[in-house]
Formats: sequence, C-alpha cells, structure tokens
Amino acid sequence: SVPINLAKQVMGSLVANGRVERGHLGVAIQPVTEELARAFGLKDKSGALVGEVTPGSPADEAGIKPGDVIIEMDGKKVDDSAELRLMVSKMPPGSEATATVFREGQISKISVRVGSLTKAKSQPSTSGGPVSPLAGLQLQDLDRNLGQRLGIPPNLSGSVVAGIEPSSPAARTGLQPGDVIFEINRRPMSGAREILEAAQASTGNRLLLRVWSQGLVRYLVLE
Repeated sequence: SVPINLAKQVMGSLVANGRVERGHLGVAIQPVTEELARAFGLKDKSGALVGEVTPGSPADEAGIKPGDVIIEMDGKKVDDSAELRLMVSKMPPGSEATATVFREGQISKISVRVGSLTKAKSQPSTSGGPVSPLAGLQLQDLDRNLGQRLGIPPNLSGSVVAGIEPSSPAARTGLQPGDVIFEINRRPMSGAREILEAAQASTGNRLLLRVWSQGLVRYLVLE
C-alpha cells in the first residue's frame, strides 16, 4: 500500500511536471541497532545512521558526514532509516530542509537543499571496475571512549565496524558491527582512512584482515 500523503505528492508532481519528482539527499543510510546505539553513544535506536555520502550530492555540499545519525528532519523525529527515506522522498527538489544530526556526542542542525532523485539516477556511474572488497562496509576510527564502551583492549588500534550491508563481501566473511580491523595484509592499521588506502593500493581483489571480535583475534579473507 502507498501512504495517502505520498500518493498526493506523486499526483501533484505528475500534474505539474509530467513526471514524478522525488527528493534526494545522496546518502546511504541504515537502521540504528542496539549495538550501534551503544557504539555511537546514542540513548536509543531512533534515527538513521549515515554510512556513505555521495560526492557532490546535496548532503555532501551541506556538510553531512559518514557516521552522522539523522534524528530529525525539519523538526520531525526520525524513528528509523525507512521513515527518513519516506520523508525525503516527499520533499520537493530544490526546497530547503533542516537535518538535525548527532555527531560525536553533539547535536547540530544542518541546512540542506533537497536534490532530485530522478536526476541522480540518470547520472552515469563513474565506477566501471571491480567491486572493492570493502564495499558495503562502514568504518569508524577507534578512540578511547569508543573502545571503553565496546570493551576493546586499550592497546588496540584500528577501526571499528560500524555497519555492514547484508549482501556485501564483508558480511559473507562473518564480520559484524563492533569488530575491530587492526591489520590489512599483515600491516598494522591506525584508522579507517589507512584501511581504505590499503585496500586501494592492494594488488588483486583480495584482502587479508586481522580482526578483534568479542575478545578473540582471528584472520579473515575479503574478496
């Protein structure tokens, strides 16, 4: 079934433009699980976690970043990622919206000009090569506060898995939110940026990971 408000918006767009125009921010979002809520210092599971921001998108231009949790849109509470998708899709392209985000313990309001989903889908893709082994994996730098909340040994450095797309290569290896990646191809890693750079510099399409997971250390192969 289609919500009546969305149906009215679709009909209005067809009458005005001859096609359906839906709002677009340019973010990949995911639900906030209990584990992610604890990892990010949230009081509950409401909101939508930003896993990726498309370069040049409305969200990118506004300053929204991976790791932000959008908790309100134009003053209306965002219960989960599905609700945020619906809220944004109903916004007219070109309109101004205010996203309330939770970032590193602070709440801020970010003004963003809504884009068009139709135009975003019509743009040609710039990725013609093989899929990265890290595709679908969201990482967050490991710091002292995050380590304490997750019970991670204080001498461990690396990056915490903040989220995983269910169909991604990372999910098939058994990686899960809260795991810490601290070696790539037998090289120590200090954070998410270094992990991404190591993946890009790796020859072939296979990565050897050393991971801390719930008190155990193991090797995994991502390909």
